[in-house]
Amino acid sequence: MVPWPSIDAAWESLGHVGDAIVVDTTNPFEPTGVISLPMTSAAFNARRFGVRSYATAFNTLTAAYQVAAIERAEANRVAMFHAASEQRAAAVVEPLIATVGFVPIFVGGPAERTLMEAPRRPGAVYGEEDTPDGASRAVEAYRRGRPIQPPRVSA
Repeated sequence: MVPWPSIDAAWESLGHVGDAIVVDTTNPFEPTGVISLPMTSAAFNARRFGVRSYATAFNTLTAAYQVAAIERAEANRVAMFHAASEQRAAAVVEPLIATVGFVPIFVGGPAERTLMEAPRRPGAVYGEEDTPDGASRAVEAYRRGRPIQPPRVSA
């Protein structure tokens, strides 16, 4: 977890990561706002890192919100959207999401992550709290090219 402008330096400092699974929590923000990219930020970072197993999660809700939400009772847990380049990456990130108190909702691969992209806007889930059922319906509508319904707050 580093600010977007620091990603290249942080990645270089890691050296060769072999066949590690990268879980990316970043968003393309700099001090002046959202950075325009030619593809989703997940597709951009997956290509940038050059790894086969890539997942992105924990980046559609603020850190402060996530800390508060993890204290909720299981019946009121919030959806946490994620994308993954392959099943192996999804199999690692989904238990992480569940362990910290969220319900994992798979969006697709890095290139299909448009639904999760910053900034907050109609037709996307970035910055939106939703129930697991509402989040699943949003992903299904997105995949079918239909408008997504406003989220339902679960607290």
